[in-house]
Amino acid sequence: MEVGVSVFRLKSDHPIEVLNGLVLLSVFGVLLCKGVQAKRVVRLSLQETAKFLDAVGGHGCGQSYPTRRAVYGPVGNRGGHRWQIPRERTPTMINRPAIQRAAAALCTAALLISATSRADDRITLLGGDTIHGKLVEQTDENVIFEHPVLGRMVIARSQIQTITLDGQQPDQPAESAEAQGEAEAEGAGNEVQPSTTIEEETPEPIKWKSRFEAGVTGSEGRTEKVDARLNFFTERRTDETRLALDANYRAATSRGDKTENKFDAGAIHDWYFPDSPWLAFVQGRFQYDEFAAYDQRYSAGGGLGYTFVKDDRTELVGRVGLGGNYEKGGPNDGDFTPEGIIKIDLTHHFNEITSITAGAEYYPDLSEFGDYRAVLSAAIQTKLSATSPASIKFGVREEFEQYKNSNQDDLLEFFGLFVVEF
Repeated sequence: MEVGVSVFRLKSDHPIEVLNGLVLLSVFGVLLCKGVQAKRVVRLSLQETAKFLDAVGGHGCGQSYPTRRAVYGPVGNRGGHRWQIPRERTPTMINRPAIQRAAAALCTAALLISATSRADDRITLLGGDTIHGKLVEQTDENVIFEHPVLGRMVIARSQIQTITLDGQQPDQPAESAEAQGEAEAEGAGNEVQPSTTIEEETPEPIKWKSRFEAGVTGSEGRTEKVDARLNFFTERRTDETRLALDANYRAATSRGDKTENKFDAGAIHDWYFPDSPWLAFVQGRFQYDEFAAYDQRYSAGGGLGYTFVKDDRTELVGRVGLGGNYEKGGPNDGDFTPEGIIKIDLTHHFNEITSITAGAEYYPDLSEFGDYRAVLSAAIQTKLSATSPASIKFGVREEFEQYKNSNQDDLLEFFGLFVVEF
């Protein structure tokens, strides 16, 4: 048997054609190793290969039979080539292992071609490698992928760059703007990200605005007097609440004798109603005064408030409620006094440097008509510069207390303080 094969030429960019060519090359290689002599350069297709196998095939394997010799050559004067069977017959041996290996190669090629045509999903790994197969299942951690040769694979999402699904055509024309948007969204869905991380906007932490105030005054001459004052204030605001804390200490001496020694600390908590100027509040205060009619006083209460003005420069808030106070020491030792609460607070900024504050508090005694206590205050504060945390504050404060069994006088204070905000 003579087959004219001296050079096998294959030129194609399609993977299926390349695979077919490799199959043909393997078949001719097997036959050539068994005694086929090369005579002529030919190019064969799968159909021509089948004709060739029919031409050289015998009636059995492993024995000698009279077999026809197939020659591939020109036909007549009309051009073209085909397999031709000469009349002479020569005995030959058909080698069964060679035919079996050729058939196995053809079957393997057919399986690979079938698997490639069935599944065209693609996974691109982080290193750039691409795996072809069928996407079976995907979870938040892993992707299950069916490979035509390697079988079922479990790939971690952290190792995957993109997943491209078969049959998706993102570039299809749309009939309308809405359809075009849907097509674009579908096309974008072809590239499935292995993990989608939605970065939620982290809210900024609520900051406290605090300030420390200190002042010392003194005189020497006909009288020697020293007056010291320390104040601390901090506040935290949100769109729903406001919490303010304060602590104050004052001491004074005259001619070496202590004339004043007092401390107080308080807190107030506001809750703002949504889309309303109304608010609810609770408050409490502790007072210690060595030279007052009481040694210690505890007061608390709560109620409703109303924001009359609130903008970038001005805030005016009024509050009305109920409460009471409890005193230790003095003529009212151990007594609880119910009282009302009426308060108003004003803050106004003239500019980035100068601002004023004013407040009035009135606590009428509900058990004894005519008894009350009240506090009035006002101050002006000026920063050293628009961006400086330091400022100077001047103010006045007056306390009134009117109780039938108390002889305490009114107290009027003027002060100048150095303030540091942080």
